[in-house]
Amino acid sequence: MTEGADPGNSADGAEDYFPGERRRVVPKAAWLVLAIALATLLVLLVSRPSWFTHDIDDQSLRVPADRHFSKSLATAGDPDGIWLSDENPSRTFAVRLPVDVDTDQARLRLVGSSRVPDTSTAFLSVSVNGQLIDRAKIASGDDTIDRYVEIPDGATGDGELRIRIFVDGERHEERCSADHSAGMLVHLDPASLVEAALSAPVASVRDAVAGWGRAMVVAVGDHDPAWLTAAAQVGMALTRHGYGVEFTDAVPDADARDTLLVGPANVLSDRFGWTGEGDGRGPLEVGRIGDSPVVAVTAPQGALAARFLGTPTVITADSPSSAPTAVAPAQQSTGDRVGVEVLGADLSATTITETRTWRVPFALADLPGGRIPSSSAVSVELPASPDDITWILTTELNGVLVGNVPLNPTRGEVRVPLPATAMRVNNSLAFTVSRDRNLGGCDVRVTEYPIQLNQASALEIGDDRGVGFTAVPQQLSAGAAVYVPGPGSEDVIAVLNRSVPVVAEFVAAQVYPDFRWNTAPDGRDAFIVLGDADAVSTPLVLRDGRLISLSFGSLLDVPSFSEGLLVQTARGDAGGRGLSLTGAGAMSAPPNTVFGRTDVEVITAQGRFTVEPDGAVVTESPPRQSPP
Repeated sequence: MTEGADPGNSADGAEDYFPGERRRVVPKAAWLVLAIALATLLVLLVSRPSWFTHDIDDQSLRVPADRHFSKSLATAGDPDGIWLSDENPSRTFAVRLPVDVDTDQARLRLVGSSRVPDTSTAFLSVSVNGQLIDRAKIASGDDTIDRYVEIPDGATGDGELRIRIFVDGERHEERCSADHSAGMLVHLDPASLVEAALSAPVASVRDAVAGWGRAMVVAVGDHDPAWLTAAAQVGMALTRHGYGVEFTDAVPDADARDTLLVGPANVLSDRFGWTGEGDGRGPLEVGRIGDSPVVAVTAPQGALAARFLGTPTVITADSPSSAPTAVAPAQQSTGDRVGVEVLGADLSATTITETRTWRVPFALADLPGGRIPSSSAVSVELPASPDDITWILTTELNGVLVGNVPLNPTRGEVRVPLPATAMRVNNSLAFTVSRDRNLGGCDVRVTEYPIQLNQASALEIGDDRGVGFTAVPQQLSAGAAVYVPGPGSEDVIAVLNRSVPVVAEFVAAQVYPDFRWNTAPDGRDAFIVLGDADAVSTPLVLRDGRLISLSFGSLLDVPSFSEGLLVQTARGDAGGRGLSLTGAGAMSAPPNTVFGRTDVEVITAQGRFTVEPDGAVVTESPPRQSPP
């Protein structure tokens, strides 16, 4: 090496070790550490492969599709999501989880948007089965919501989750105003959902039923009359429990979880690829189509299967097959008084600041003998309050104001007449208690008071026999069959889609009439007829492609629809009374069709109109309208 040369380079320019580096041996401890690190990496690759194959932002539960349970707001009955505001600050809904397999993890995902004024502070909270599990401040201004809320393990034990989502807040501005609201608005997207990771695939009837969404498909595998009747009867049960039902002769291409199959097991296997997992005794069995658990009615016992699915007895179906032989639900409505609690009114204690509303839905078919109520007895547990407060009860029937009375003089006990002219086949009754106070100003404190609708509140049945469609439930209350004179070349699936939702409205809950295919009524007994029959008279007929009134002078004669439904009151030639449904095309009966005191409803995809018995068309709009 020459003087001044770099000691790290040899004379020929090749790189050399620094002094002390040559012939140094790697320590054994370093080799040991490297071996341990490689062994640990290998163990993690085997035991936790998802750590190396999933994106860091992936928030999925990482379970196979057949072990993933989910129910969104859309499938739970809120296709537009949930809107929360100062006027409607909370929403409660129930979700049933599988109980015959363990739930390893359950959570709620909230997706949506929010708007909170800069002058307010607002919070979004979640409680499950009465326990507050999450509370988060909502950002001011316009913002998005995308958060996961873990559900405690203790809440999933019995499979019943009662989830309440609510907002609350206050305005910072100190000004004298009767409005103390925060001005917040929260929208939870229909994609918000409850999801769970299951320890094993769903394999019991009750767990498969728990996973059903609100839009159900009834796939009919056999068009024999016995199987068509079974399909109609289970479809009626689903309709009465708030499900939207579509009858088909095929299964969905994607997820088939929200499908109920009807037909012999071998036919369902051949046509739909369904593989039963039970013992085949029926009438209910769970099987699989791909990764989806699918329930099937494998015996032509539709009424029995409908009663089993429509009563709490379904919770006993903890195996792949369920073979009930008799289910007889108790009759809840008897006598001349029907408690509003039986009809679904919430009688739990609550609070009131300004107003509180109780809603009581009721169908005439579910009242004793299908009769019409003449009045409502209302009993409200009033709070202890200052003498200057007056409590006022407002009663509405189908949007018509039928009562507005003070509650103080009668200690919360009043009787409100219900006019027969406001009645429909399906009704909505609303009781609203409002607080009126003489004092005012900024020094008056806004106070919450306890209040409760008492069990003494009831509908009182009268003697009115009804007019038009409102008379039909009484006529059918003693029992009636559904006659299908003969669809001929018409698609029987289209007949089911048109008729089942309507029949379910006019027949009492837990009553599943017999469907008599290719048979016409004789006109003596009460009946429901799907199509034309010689022994039945109706105000209108579909004849030669035209919709014609049969009254003298023929006030209506117009081209008929290619897709639509004609629903009419009907009279048998031998004195029987009932209902007639005549349709064309594949259109299903739209939900929430109003049947009131008229005799004829013409329903198409674009809307509906009413016809008087003499053929005159009822016009609901004013005869003249001003230009915009």
